[in-house]
Amino acid sequence: MTVQSCLLEQNTQDEARFKRWWRFTKCVGSCFDRSHNRSFREKTSALCTADLSFAAQKPNSPQASSLCSFSSIAALTASILDVESSVPSSQFVSRREVLGRELELVKLPCGISRRVYKRVLAVMERLPKSALVLIMPDAPGIVDLQVCAANGVCLRKPLNAHKHGHWVGRRRTVFDEFTDDELEDWCADGAVAVRPSSGRILGVTLRVDAPEDPRFVMDGGMRTAMAFNASRHGGILAVSKKLKDTGHEDVITGWTSVFVPALTAQEPPIFLRCAGKHGIDLSLSELRQAQMRARGSSASLPTMV
Repeated sequence: MTVQSCLLEQNTQDEARFKRWWRFTKCVGSCFDRSHNRSFREKTSALCTADLSFAAQKPNSPQASSLCSFSSIAALTASILDVESSVPSSQFVSRREVLGRELELVKLPCGISRRVYKRVLAVMERLPKSALVLIMPDAPGIVDLQVCAANGVCLRKPLNAHKHGHWVGRRRTVFDEFTDDELEDWCADGAVAVRPSSGRILGVTLRVDAPEDPRFVMDGGMRTAMAFNASRHGGILAVSKKLKDTGHEDVITGWTSVFVPALTAQEPPIFLRCAGKHGIDLSLSELRQAQMRARGSSASLPTMV
């Protein structure tokens, strides 16, 4: 065997080892699934032993220090899992895939206008990106951003005071017509809060603090998790939209999720999800009637500041 072939064989072996470690590191995020702790620890032990042995045999190899570092990280992760193994495992919240008609006819909590609900869905269908809308329960505390809205769910100061001021200063409702720029405000970080009967928009880009249930986790991002927690613990009807320009095909197609307190508070909790367009909207006569009622309403709550 020539020197060149020996070097080529050694480089191939080294490359294979690094590819194996690369696959391993890509899976580190999933290793916290406690049901696989034992398997993970066993594999980690074998990898560490083999690679530390390789580094000891070739201390001057450029791969030696990297392998030692990888082995140390893996061993540390395994030790963390030893501690975590006593913690009860979490499960994903189940979803029920529905069509637009079922989403439209869902049983709403007492006090929430179906017109408000349908209009929120219609506006969200027009949004160009992901968003979160909270249809708040009727409670005096919701007008104070420093006070709990319900059962530990709190609305906090907006992330974007300028956008927030534009909406509350003009006393807008969900029944208004919106420009494309205004629809972009709904997609900004944070949540849009809406009154349940009048459709009055209480604020945009709002921070939301809600208790979390360690037994359940949401798949879908921060807004989805916020929607679930607000609904489960605060009795809030939450509507979230997931839509992006890039990513997996389902994310580009988008979906709308509805979190009804009666469903999210049960054991185990569930939520409704409609993929793609749902087609829900008010008829023209319903919209005009709602706009007239909104303009004629004199019983408005104080403006959020």
